[in-house]
Amino acid sequence: MNLSGTLRRRRQAVEATYFARKRLHTVSLPRFRLHGFTTEALREHGQGDLLEVGAGLSPYSATLAEVADRVTTLDIEDRSGTVDLI
Repeated sequence: MNLSGTLRRRRQAVEATYFARKRLHTVSLPRFRLHGFTTEALREHGQGDLLEVGAGLSPYSATLAEVADRVTTLDIEDRSGTVDLI
């Protein structure tokens, strides 16, 4: 077992716990602040058909559903189980 594989599994376990509780954005102060700014910007400027690149665990899915006509998610891996394009 290598270090990077171990760290990846630990990160996924932590993210899964916070994601299940809808609290992933509270893991750190910078992430919390970024989540707030991004959510505000999406509500102000998001419209039409949107492509979410680097969707990850899709922390903005609820906000995107509110403002967009259609959302397509894209990421290198499907950690949330909801990514449209990998």
